[in-house]
Amino acid sequence: VHTVGLKRLPESVDTPEPVLEDGDVVMVTGGARGVTAQVARALAEQVACTLVLVGRSPAPGVAPAHLQGASSESEVRSAILSGPGAPSNPAELRDAVRAACAAAEIRDTLAALTTAGARAEYRACDVRDGDAVAALVASVTSELGPVRMLVHGAGVLADKVILDKTDADLERVYDTKVLAAEHLLSSLHVDSLRALVMFSSSTARFGRVGQSDYAMANEVLNKLAQRFAAAHPQARVRSVGWGPWDGGMVTPALAKMFATEGVETIGLQAGSNTCLLYTSPSPRDRQKS
Repeated sequence: VHTVGLKRLPESVDTPEPVLEDGDVVMVTGGARGVTAQVARALAEQVACTLVLVGRSPAPGVAPAHLQGASSESEVRSAILSGPGAPSNPAELRDAVRAACAAAEIRDTLAALTTAGARAEYRACDVRDGDAVAALVASVTSELGPVRMLVHGAGVLADKVILDKTDADLERVYDTKVLAAEHLLSSLHVDSLRALVMFSSSTARFGRVGQSDYAMANEVLNKLAQRFAAAHPQARVRSVGWGPWDGGMVTPALAKMFATEGVETIGLQAGSNTCLLYTSPSPRDRQKS
């Protein structure tokens, strides 16, 4: 009888050969905010690559005059209420604040990547839409060159016990992980890829109450990565079964719940460094050592 078990790896791993060179194009799904933005920052500090951050939020323009200088959510709210065309009800205000904060975070991320020495662009795209993904990849390849590394970090939650889940819940969670990965890999010139990183979850292995759809989606993602690695030995492929990060989809309320369960969250910097340790250290690291 064959069984599947877990094996603890050593805390330190041999540093693999770098897969990226200066100027190489890296596509990162999951937007320019939260966890994937932090990974992009860590990568920019290691190699002067071209980072294309892909998210659902609209691409931000220059901040309106009345919002410039507003950094905290409360400052943004006050600026919106006192600015032109102030929202007329709480729902409109909430949406306006959320959009303004998202745009500000995207601008901050792009500025930080540029400061670190990378070229950074943001592209708005719903990665569940196959035609939109194909158009995105075509434009990126034409304008910037072949994508050498894909980091698929997009994901959403719709936590409910299975009896309460709807088809829409399942589709939103599953499609953002799996269908998006299929669209990306079918649109990219995969023979040009040197690295593929899937952001999976420990929920795929251990399960979690309310996350049957999330567990399924991430385990299918793991299998997609295994199949891709077998078919494309030239690429370094990793599907990382993350626990909860201290940011991104993990809200303060969720972090508090994890704490009561004795589950520690992964720090943004520590998680980013770990991700890159197993995937794509750069020539800069080798120069420092």
